[in-house]
Amino acid sequence: MTMARMALGRAVALLTVLLLLAPLGANRASADEGWNDGTILIQAAPGEVVTQDGYPIRTAGPGSSVSLDLYIRNNASVGQTAVLWLHRPDDWHCVLTGSLVLPPGGSGKAMLRIDVPNHKGIDPDGTYTFRVEAVGNTTGDRAFILVILKIVSNVDHTFLIYPANAKSGDFQVYPGQRTFMDLLVRNIGNIADAYTLTIGEHRTDWDIQFREGSELLTIDLSPPEFENIYMTRLEVAVPGNVVPGEVLELELRCTSELASLHSTGRTFSSVSIRLLVVHGASIGLVPGTSLIELSALEETSVTVTVVHSGFIGCSYAPTASVILDGVQQSDWALETRYEGDGLLENGETEEFRVFIKAPSSALGEHILRVGASSQQAIVKPVDIRLVVYPIANIAFENVRGGPFLHLEDVEVTFDVVNSGTVSQDLVVSVHDVPEGLTAKTVPDGPFRLGPGSIRTLKVIYLPSEGAVRSAFDIQIICHYVDTRMGVLLEAARTSYRVVFIDALDITVIDLEIPDGQVTEGEEVRFNITIRNSGQVDIPMVEIMVHEVTFSLSRLEIGRNSTSLTAGEVRTITFTWRARPSAQSIRVEAALASGAQDSDPSDNEISRPIYVLPSKRGADPTNDGTPGGYVPAGAALAAVLGFGTLAGLLIFLVNTDLFRYPFFFTLYPLYSKLRPETLLSNKLRKRIYVYVQNNPGEHFRSILVKLNLTNGTLAHHLCTLEKEDLIRSEKDGLYRRFYPAGYHMIDNTARLSAIQRSILDCIEKRPGLSQKDISGELSLSNSTVNYNVKVLEEKKVIESKRVGKSTSLFPVKDTNS
Repeated sequence: MTMARMALGRAVALLTVLLLLAPLGANRASADEGWNDGTILIQAAPGEVVTQDGYPIRTAGPGSSVSLDLYIRNNASVGQTAVLWLHRPDDWHCVLTGSLVLPPGGSGKAMLRIDVPNHKGIDPDGTYTFRVEAVGNTTGDRAFILVILKIVSNVDHTFLIYPANAKSGDFQVYPGQRTFMDLLVRNIGNIADAYTLTIGEHRTDWDIQFREGSELLTIDLSPPEFENIYMTRLEVAVPGNVVPGEVLELELRCTSELASLHSTGRTFSSVSIRLLVVHGASIGLVPGTSLIELSALEETSVTVTVVHSGFIGCSYAPTASVILDGVQQSDWALETRYEGDGLLENGETEEFRVFIKAPSSALGEHILRVGASSQQAIVKPVDIRLVVYPIANIAFENVRGGPFLHLEDVEVTFDVVNSGTVSQDLVVSVHDVPEGLTAKTVPDGPFRLGPGSIRTLKVIYLPSEGAVRSAFDIQIICHYVDTRMGVLLEAARTSYRVVFIDALDITVIDLEIPDGQVTEGEEVRFNITIRNSGQVDIPMVEIMVHEVTFSLSRLEIGRNSTSLTAGEVRTITFTWRARPSAQSIRVEAALASGAQDSDPSDNEISRPIYVLPSKRGADPTNDGTPGGYVPAGAALAAVLGFGTLAGLLIFLVNTDLFRYPFFFTLYPLYSKLRPETLLSNKLRKRIYVYVQNNPGEHFRSILVKLNLTNGTLAHHLCTLEKEDLIRSEKDGLYRRFYPAGYHMIDNTARLSAIQRSILDCIEKRPGLSQKDISGELSLSNSTVNYNVKVLEEKKVIESKRVGKSTSLFPVKDTNS
């Protein structure tokens, strides 16, 4: 509430000052008493050039901007707000800081920007004054300062006969002829100006006027950086009664309005035209085109219509020449062919053709000057533009690149081929680059490409945040450099579609399981946290949870499917009944429908877990007195005694079919052991670990591998099986032993689409390398490497070293 009252108070104070300013500004012309003698003071910034009165003075040209700082000082003992006001000339655009909050005895800086107009309404050498006023809202004290701006400009122009760019010219005319001369006016100053074109005194029987229809023409021209050229035409109608040999001299004048008004710069300029009357016949040439484009060594032609005017007939002979930089070229092949007889009467027309063949060295823009020679008539030649393209035959080939991941650097590679006969200086540019990407070419800038040469270039796009994700088309254009004309001419262009693919990335962040031991059969809850680390939503993610036993086999605990938006983090809870065979819990996350994860290295996580076997059948209050548990040593001695007697019988029978059942029948003679002492016996633990690591081994194999006696091995196997730490199954003449809870699982049943594709390749063509698979399935090396490791862990494939390379083979029996 206090803040609101303070803001309201400041607003009321400002409004009061503004109301005071209006009459102050209106009446300041009467007197400046009371100004600059209070607590508010305006000063120029240090370093400013100032007048004797301390007013800043600047110079500027038309169309420029001037910025300067003004310091407002508060000499009062209380803080106040200074409200600023500016008085400026009409039509000027200025920006001034509106107000400043000033502490007691402090100062603030205000900015003033003046945009100098550029039109004929300003004085090109004038001085303009700007008055800046400030009023304190607390004391009401007033101050002002004047800003002096001196305009510095150049008022200048040229007036010429075109295309000769001359100040004078001689022209031949004949009686009754209507002809013209082109005139050019150019503003070469730095300020907009108006020009008046006039025709000097001449004989009244000659009809002479500007193309616009009068003898007086007024035009406006901007400075050179804008439209600063105007072209008009002086049209002359020669009287029919003039005699050949007569001469009419004309003076045309161009007068600057600014220079005349302000007495500065070039006031006027003039051109002189001399008209000589000759015989009464004229030949006009009208080309079929004003522009001819051709390649070096190419032959083409142009048709020219010959128009006769005047009072007498005439004969003519067509001529043609090629001009470059004012010099006639001798290496062009030129030929003229008549379509008529070369004789014309008044008003007749006929045609001739000019055949042109450019030399191999020709390049850029030339002039084809077509004329005619005649003893009876005046002939005005015409110029036709010739643009010669190189014979280089520049082309783009083998454009490649992509598809690309979002926010990945985009690199498009292509070849520039010169299949022509001359070297060319080339420049490659890229167009239609979408917002969010910055394009650069490598190499950047011009390069020379010789005949028959190929140059490989790249276009690299550097993305920013928010860059496009979908496909877009780019235009790649190659220009050749015309060093004589100083221009770039297009040599080749191509388009290419840049395609993006969205990166999918699932990350398993954490697996929370209980700390310490859990008891067999206990229901354990654990939380799995996953994140969508990619840039797009994922409709289906499959989470699979396995119990990993001491034999490294995997028993599925459960699985779940969910969807994740881009960047979403989600926690999923699973329950599991603890089993003593468990060594760790493993979580894997996979994309559904065979989609590829851009970073599969973070798709799984494992945590160890410790399961304590339960005390089946034990009295919780029993402390080991007779009738309860017996010490492990005593039990072991009893087993060894009975084992000695039974060994004589087992020795006679050489198969598992008799060994293990016989000793198993003796097991009731032994007392149950405490759960915590089950694996305290080193030999029993050794047998247990061996079964965990070698599920499916039969009795005889374990006996030989561990170098044990029949009775000892049978006793411990019976103990472990009775305590549900292992289990056994009959297999023909053998009995095979497995960890408790072990299932015969087909490891290929839960392979991803990519892993199954890799396995299919290996099964069809055993001995493939990872590089072979990468090329055949169009997968990256890192993706193949990761999935091969998973297949090896699942024991469905194996790798073998062959020479310097590693080959991959399928494993037929995944549980052996």
